[in-house]
Amino acid sequence: MFVDDDIFRKISSIRSRSPVIDLHRSDKVVIVSDLHMGDGSYNDDFRGTSSIFHGAFEKFYLDKGFKLILNGDIEEMMKFRLHRIMERWDPLYDLFGRFQDGPGIFKLFGNHDYDLLFNRAHDRIHEQFEAVRMRYLDGELFFLHGHQASHWLERFHMMNTMLFKAIVNPLHLKNFTLKLDNKPVTRKENLMSSFAIQNKVLTFMGHTHRPLFGSHDGVPGLFNSGAAIGKRGITTMEIENGYLSLVHWWNRSQVKRYLERDWFDPMRLKGTDIYRVVLDRAKVSEIFQTYGMI
Repeated sequence: MFVDDDIFRKISSIRSRSPVIDLHRSDKVVIVSDLHMGDGSYNDDFRGTSSIFHGAFEKFYLDKGFKLILNGDIEEMMKFRLHRIMERWDPLYDLFGRFQDGPGIFKLFGNHDYDLLFNRAHDRIHEQFEAVRMRYLDGELFFLHGHQASHWLERFHMMNTMLFKAIVNPLHLKNFTLKLDNKPVTRKENLMSSFAIQNKVLTFMGHTHRPLFGSHDGVPGLFNSGAAIGKRGITTMEIENGYLSLVHWWNRSQVKRYLERDWFDPMRLKGTDIYRVVLDRAKVSEIFQTYGMI
């Protein structure tokens, strides 16, 4: 219990010093995490899904005026130097700049781009945060990467980074990839869910690379947008017209079977071979009311 209380105090402290943004019902928001952008080499986990990401975010989210929340682990700085990442993914940073100049962008730190928290040498995205709070429909949405629910990830960050560069990179080991199937809820996820309920805030995390949709997945008040890497595409979360949706994007060559299922209704992104399907959906106001958050 002491460990849990310590983590709750830590996350509460992060929340108390986070900026508070007012969202209107008409605002649209997309949340994505865990791009793990590298230098384009074999060890770059983002390489396989980058075209899906760029297509979806340029031709769908930007065109429709979605604000963008990058919820941590955007750059893979435990394996690569920032200048190499930024050189390789220059067109994507240009796209982020268009969000910055348009509907808006909020970039949060994760444990794999944690060094940016101390050394803000990022000249492409002006504002970066540890966490962000948003007021929406009389309730609060709280966004953080989620590694903060662990004691050791930040304490031993330098050691972890050295291990990655000494072992993970030379062995060409990948970050674990997107899973859409159900797995038992982890202790970290239970802690984050308990924090959400106790503090009456809908909490959004990344970090674990698997999508979660509140009580539908046994974690009331907790949502996870999944990851932007994986053999089966990328997942995002959308807030639009008072609804929260978990969305899967994929390329036809990757997941053909989705097109053959009657219970899926995929949308094809015009002029591309990229598809979008809503996996789960709920009214934000009803989620708030269920847990007495408004």
